[in-house]
Amino acid sequence: SQRRVHGGFENRGLTVNVGTIYEGQVMVQVLQRYFVIVKGTDRVCNVFLVDPEQHPPQLFVHHSEIVSPYLIAHTVQGGIRIYTFHSLGEIESRMRETTAKGETKHSMGTFVDTGRRLQLTPGLGKITAFTTFPLNDEASCDPCLREFVQSSKDVRVLVCVWWSSGAFEIYTVPGLQSIFLCTSAVTLPQIMTHSDSKEPAEDLGSLFQPVYATELLLHRVGPNAREPLHLFVMVNTGELVIYSLFDYSVVQGDGAAAVESTGLHSLRMFKVKHAFVSRELTSPAVPVPWTESNESEWLAGMESLGLRPKERDFLVNTPKSRQIVPFDNINSYRGVVIVGDNPHWAFTYKGFLVLHAMGTGRAVECIAPLHIASNANGFVSFSSTEKAVHVNRLTSGPEGRDDRLVLEAFWPTRKIYLGMTPHNVMYHPVQRTYTVVTSVPMRYRPRLSELVNPEDEEVQRKIEREAAEYEKKRVPKATQDRYFVNLYSAETWKLLDSIMMDENEVIISAKSVQISKEDRTKQFGKDDDELNLRLRKSSETTSVQCFGTGYIVNEDIPSRGRVLLLDVFPRISSEPNDRKLLQLYLDGMKGPVTAITSLGGYLVIAVSSKIMVYFYDWSIKKLIIASFFDAQFCITSMTSIKNFILYGDAYKSVYFLRWREEIRQLTFLGRDFNKSEVLSTGFLYDGPHLYLVSTDTNCNLTVHAYSPDAPESSQGLILLPLGDMNIWSQVQSFLPLRACKNNPHHPNARLPSDKNVLMFGTLTGSVECVIPVAEDSWRRLMFLSSKMCTELPHHCGLHPKSHRMFQGERKLRFVVKSNRSPNIIDGDLVTRFHCLDRTTQTRTAQLVGLKAETVQAALYQIQRELPLF
Repeated sequence: SQRRVHGGFENRGLTVNVGTIYEGQVMVQVLQRYFVIVKGTDRVCNVFLVDPEQHPPQLFVHHSEIVSPYLIAHTVQGGIRIYTFHSLGEIESRMRETTAKGETKHSMGTFVDTGRRLQLTPGLGKITAFTTFPLNDEASCDPCLREFVQSSKDVRVLVCVWWSSGAFEIYTVPGLQSIFLCTSAVTLPQIMTHSDSKEPAEDLGSLFQPVYATELLLHRVGPNAREPLHLFVMVNTGELVIYSLFDYSVVQGDGAAAVESTGLHSLRMFKVKHAFVSRELTSPAVPVPWTESNESEWLAGMESLGLRPKERDFLVNTPKSRQIVPFDNINSYRGVVIVGDNPHWAFTYKGFLVLHAMGTGRAVECIAPLHIASNANGFVSFSSTEKAVHVNRLTSGPEGRDDRLVLEAFWPTRKIYLGMTPHNVMYHPVQRTYTVVTSVPMRYRPRLSELVNPEDEEVQRKIEREAAEYEKKRVPKATQDRYFVNLYSAETWKLLDSIMMDENEVIISAKSVQISKEDRTKQFGKDDDELNLRLRKSSETTSVQCFGTGYIVNEDIPSRGRVLLLDVFPRISSEPNDRKLLQLYLDGMKGPVTAITSLGGYLVIAVSSKIMVYFYDWSIKKLIIASFFDAQFCITSMTSIKNFILYGDAYKSVYFLRWREEIRQLTFLGRDFNKSEVLSTGFLYDGPHLYLVSTDTNCNLTVHAYSPDAPESSQGLILLPLGDMNIWSQVQSFLPLRACKNNPHHPNARLPSDKNVLMFGTLTGSVECVIPVAEDSWRRLMFLSSKMCTELPHHCGLHPKSHRMFQGERKLRFVVKSNRSPNIIDGDLVTRFHCLDRTTQTRTAQLVGLKAETVQAALYQIQRELPLF
């Protein structure tokens, strides 16, 4: 049953904030015009917000924060009022005095003193946002605040304010002393420092900047008390700026004279690099600059931005829920939640701030921690798109377990202890299981049948005697990996079944393929109609798991391999969700199976330098060959899409084939005539356009296109290189994912797009992706990246273009083309645009004829297309 309890709160009007003081014994509800004091379940007093020095004296609260024993309110007039609550002993004595007089209602002076207007630095305009930070015992351990806390025992709260002139300032409460001021904060600099000059602004144009902060938060992210403080700034353009605080005190003897500093003058804040955007950026530009002649037009432009600098109410917008919400205990984590159209979590990993997408697929309007008996480590959120309240739990698993989800990492990570070395993982969506190829080092024992004649007993006894003597020696024994195919449950990662390979057998390739359930023993001829051919192509397929192996033997013995087809079936058992591996086919090949793929219900297997196409006959449980194609040296990778095959050769780069089912033939379409040792291949499509992607041993990523209409392609015989880039690490495989696009009916939701993203992991441990972008965005970002190479300073003076230059031999035999195809944009370089200050952003964007907001919008659109989490 559900029961709603009012508990003395005011449910008429807009609630701005609710908090507690004195360790939860007294609750305070802040509304727009007054705040309510609740003790227990009874309302004891209403305190109206007034300012006797202005006319009319009524105040309207835009934002407030409660830090015991203070209530700090930010009014729509652009000012700050501080209310101090009396101690509990004083409150109880005044309540007894009121009761003794026979009065039933308590006055506001019983609980709180009259509000004081915060006397701030003159000439900086009005306040657009503020935040508070309590100086408790944990703050004394912070390297930035340790000396200040020890020297200022009476300071209890720090108040950070953002001025309409673009200045950022920190005050103390209750002393109301300015201890840090940065007048150039409007430019969002790389490093924010204290400014000694406090020259007041004279004109309205400098008092009210078009770019201002709408929300501030100073919070410690991370479980450790020594984690650095972070300042979160939400700008009115939709940009989120994060600063990390550190102390920069001048030490005597370092070549500079020590300067005696007061307050937090030695405090520094450097901008944290991230690529998060809360929503689509809007232009903050004022229509015209301010002058005395066009003041009315300038005021109209400022009102469109949400400001009324000449009116009594400075802020036009009504109070709304905070977008930056801190939390201290959600499943033992402490961090920040950024709500909105693109909600994210903020954690720390080894002192560095990391952002993780919430992955809800919906906009989150507000969020708050929730600690109840049934959900001890949860939170409650409100979705504006669904108009519903969701109670969630941040699941990570119990402490001390190896398989718990770790959020304090660059990516949300869950470690699964297998006790073996994993090589390949495949997921079965129907049975909800994982098939993992693993290996275990075991003692190497050569088989005598491969070395000597089994009829020669004397030689066999000699080898056994030498083997026994070798076992007695105290030397490291030779080991060799023994491969296994293990089946695990997707929920509990319990081992359900396992298959052990032969000795000296290595699983080279493994892939989940689609094979047809129809009978394909009949081959189509010329008399078959097109309708029967389309029906066969659309026949039902089933997913099976195919493994290709090879044997490690001596040089004088030819290597062979095997093909293994497995399927996952439910096991008749008392345990729920029990599964087993069912062997569908197992047979040997004349060479090692180096690559596997599926093509329209057929199974395509690469055996050394030959491609063979099979179909599975379900009646006799065998693979029947349908076609073959002879390659050059050795096939290392093979990928298919519809009726096209792209494979990479160990020395002869990539080849492009077409499968014609009506005659069961593989037709050669084109190839790359450059010499390249290809490691992996993949397809990248954007609507009707298809691109061929490959990587080689020189860590080059190359994109080709099959264009038979181009004159330089020799009727499609030569694959045209569209772009290349060196990624400085080898890639073994690609993972294609469907890109996303905006939903026209629900702006906050996303739909599958008509293009894909290629994700790949490198041998150095990085995860990267390649995505096609629109031509207009490509031109803008390409021009921007070329200017950022020359206009911005880089590490050690290195040039980014030289870092991404193609490595290795690049000579075409039949066409004359440039040695360099710079059509791939360096994402690491252009995303640095987020971390630049606004002055540098504007100057760099103007060099290519753009606005900074246009570049930010292009980067935001690419971020929305990535299907990550």
